[in-house]
Amino acid sequence: MSACQTQEVSTTTYSESRSSWQDQNRQRRFSAEMTLSDAEKALDKRLDDMRSKLLQSYRDNNFYPTARNFYHVKSEIEQTELFQTFQKMPKGGLLHAHDLALGSAWYIVDDAIAREHCYVYWAEEGEQYIKGQLHFFAENDVPEGFQSVREMAQNEPDFRQQLHDLLTFDAWTTPDSINIWKEFEPMFQRRLGYINYKAVFEDYYYAAFDSLLKDNIQHVELRSIISPSIYDLEHEGGYYPRDSMVNFFRKSLRRIQQKAPQFSLKLIYTGLRFLPRPIICADLVAAFRTKKANPDLVVGYDLVGEEDGGYPTLYHLDCWDNMDSLSREYGVDMPLFLHDGESNWHDNTNLYDALLLRTQRIGHGINLFRFPYLEEKVMENDICLEICPLSNQILKYTPDLRIHPGLAYLSKGIPISISSDDPSVFGYEGLSYDYWTVYMAWGLDLRDMKQISKNGILYGALSEAEKKKALASWEEAWGAFVQSF
Repeated sequence: MSACQTQEVSTTTYSESRSSWQDQNRQRRFSAEMTLSDAEKALDKRLDDMRSKLLQSYRDNNFYPTARNFYHVKSEIEQTELFQTFQKMPKGGLLHAHDLALGSAWYIVDDAIAREHCYVYWAEEGEQYIKGQLHFFAENDVPEGFQSVREMAQNEPDFRQQLHDLLTFDAWTTPDSINIWKEFEPMFQRRLGYINYKAVFEDYYYAAFDSLLKDNIQHVELRSIISPSIYDLEHEGGYYPRDSMVNFFRKSLRRIQQKAPQFSLKLIYTGLRFLPRPIICADLVAAFRTKKANPDLVVGYDLVGEEDGGYPTLYHLDCWDNMDSLSREYGVDMPLFLHDGESNWHDNTNLYDALLLRTQRIGHGINLFRFPYLEEKVMENDICLEICPLSNQILKYTPDLRIHPGLAYLSKGIPISISSDDPSVFGYEGLSYDYWTVYMAWGLDLRDMKQISKNGILYGALSEAEKKKALASWEEAWGAFVQSF
């Protein structure tokens, strides 16, 4: 046998082994059991062709969007046919979003301008107020430093844009030199007095839900600080009980369901991670009471806030230990949906506690890769990771999304869903930007995208009857989407 023949046999064996290994790797992915119809295979090929053309262009120009600041490439993303295709794709459920950061910041600006009695703090910041903070006041009760939003819009040509800039991030508010969380948290303070005004609340969430529908999202689960903070001109926060906030959510839901009966909502009662133990223990009691009164909407509990800047999950162990007795007392369960692992630090070990406390899902879980035993536990218990890629980039956890650990989790068979976290603060709506990003950065295919979309319902906090109905609606929408190409 000649040397050439030996090399030929060796090359064939090598190629077969390489192909076999690729198949073995593919079979470990969380979408391994997903099958595609002929029409879906054709769409898969079409999407891959779109991506290949984009990749060639980006490589030729040494320009890769998912490795750059989102605000520098947002307009580039929007112009691609691939993005416009993802806007049409049914996305199942949005499982990780915060109520004060849903919808459109432009809606807030324009609605605030249109409403009577709406004021904005437009003076030097102090301990109580910050510039851009919105609130409604009776004419004779306006604190010093607040200006009429309507009059500001009439008298200041750039006011509308300036207010929008104060409510959102952009390329100027996310440089490497700043502590991003110090810029992030005031965004919520500026919105709170607007959203929690009684006459605004229902309309705002109706508009926010409508924006999700336009992006083909049919289910949303909101982290919500359910508190007696609703107010009007006659009553300050504290007058209306917690249940009133849930009822306003319910009214917004019913309104949107008149337009889209398939749309569904669940609320995850949320406390603040940086508050001391006694306050969180009392908050858990309030959460149980609220869920008992509203079992159709309130589904569980979470703690939010900067994870590395607040108390670790273990700090609140005494509160978690009370949950079984509270469950017996109120006759309802309170599943946990814990924000944990949103950290780049090696000494952040909150994921141990999230799993020991039997969290139903994990919010973010960025640093799960540091704990291989916990990865096994996540797979063993079929716990879904709520991955928020653009949030992770904007908040500086993963600047280059090509190396986001979400791809490794997906490849190992760990279930994930894709969420947008705080899209209104980040200056966009819906999920299409996040879908575009992971498809481009992670080399996914239509099986992966279909499974991600479906996971938004499969891992939602829905009853079995609700889930069956939601899946039927999603399958119908997915079929129509595929057939449209």
